Amino acid sequence: MITVLFFASLRDQLGSDKQLINIESLAQFIASNGTPTEAFNSDQLIAFLCQNNPNWQSVFSEQKLFIAVNQEIVQAPCPIADGDEVAFFPPVTGG
Repeated sequence: MITVLFFASLRDQLGSDKQLINIESLAQFIASNGTPTEAFNSDQLIAFLCQNNPNWQSVFSEQKLFIAVNQEIVQAPCPIADGDEVAFFPPVTGG
């Protein structure tokens, strides 16, 4: 299982703060697109999340988002594995 978290305005735009992704479902989705499934990455996870949520595609494609895997900020596409926590969040500004 991969735990996917959404923070700040992204959470509001998607109407969700958390998704639990079954690794077998992700593997089947990736295989159906003709891609080997030995390893997974964040781009594939985003495509999987957007497959049944068309408005999510625009949210993910129109914004610069940060990704953290297991609470460490990473660059996309980054590897992900079963048991990982993947968080998406918009750039943070402060004052």
